[in-house]
Amino acid sequence: MDDAAEATQEAAEEAGEKMDDAAESVGNTANEAVKNTGEAIEATGEKIQEKAE
Repeated sequence: MDDAAEATQEAAEEAGEKMDDAAESVGNTANEAVKNTGEAIEATGEKIQEKAE
């Protein structure tokens, strides 16, 4: 039974690490999306400014 408990503990730790990696990846993707959206808004503003001049 100790082997099964140890295997379960190891699997839980590995799953936790994978969840942390996934959360970090999602966070990075979200940050990149916000950055890209900001850049798109800035570019749109510049185009509007050019048309207004």
